[in-house]
Amino acid sequence: MHDELIKAVEAGEFNTMPVIH
Repeated sequence: MHDELIKAVEAGEFNTMPVIH
């Protein structure tokens, strides 16, 4: 997967797109 996306999700930036929780 994309580490950048995962980091973004962990940071809460992609909270609206919780695809890869």
